[in-house]
Amino acid sequence: MFPSCLGDISRGKTHNVHEEETAIFTCNYSIKYGLRPVCWGKACGTMWCHDEVIQTDGQRVTSKRSSRYTLKGDMLGGDVSLTIQQVKPTDAGSYCCRVDIEGYFNDLKVLHTLHVLKALPRTTTEPSVGTAATLVQRTSHRPPAASNWIEDDTPSVSGARPPESNATLSRPSDIEESTVKGQHSNIAMLVACVTASVLTVLSSLAALIFKCNLLEKVWQHAGSVTPTSAAVPQHIIYEINAGRQAQENIYNLD
Repeated sequence: MFPSCLGDISRGKTHNVHEEETAIFTCNYSIKYGLRPVCWGKACGTMWCHDEVIQTDGQRVTSKRSSRYTLKGDMLGGDVSLTIQQVKPTDAGSYCCRVDIEGYFNDLKVLHTLHVLKALPRTTTEPSVGTAATLVQRTSHRPPAASNWIEDDTPSVSGARPPESNATLSRPSDIEESTVKGQHSNIAMLVACVTASVLTVLSSLAALIFKCNLLEKVWQHAGSVTPTSAAVPQHIIYEINAGRQAQENIYNLD
């Protein structure tokens, strides 16, 4: 590094940065003599930066070409490093940091070089062939219109139903109709049983009443015959019981 009419120039680094990545060019100065104006340009120029991209008065940024150019370092501490975000191919070239120092030919100059490389290929995660085939297999065995049908059999362990299975599908309306018919049959059977029971009780009661009336008539007949039987002579009763005809007394009336 030798003094010249253009002041001292410090060679910075050569940066190889891919497209859409971030490039950082360092530049620092001592603040023992105070905060100084700084510019960044594509060349150092004769009096100030040529093709300027950003400029500061020592305390804050006063102008910049694009929002992609920023000074993220501690500016009040003398760190005026340049950051370029989302690097493009047109950003390639030289970048000069120039710090204005009082006096002739005292400016601090730091020169960086940027090479922009092609963007890295993006890797995307795609499902494997086996996963896609499994998904197709699972969806192919799904029964049509599952919301309008009820399956009467249970699914297999694998979750897929064979094409020619014994599963039967029933509409909800058919199930409701069969349930109503079953309820009507149960009610009819209950009514028949109750009717048969009532008829049995009535027939038993009628038979009992008939027997009671018959016994009453027998007792009445027995009560009416008893006084007359007492007046019949004993030998006649004996003859009747023995099955022989009793001989009656014959009286001749003169």
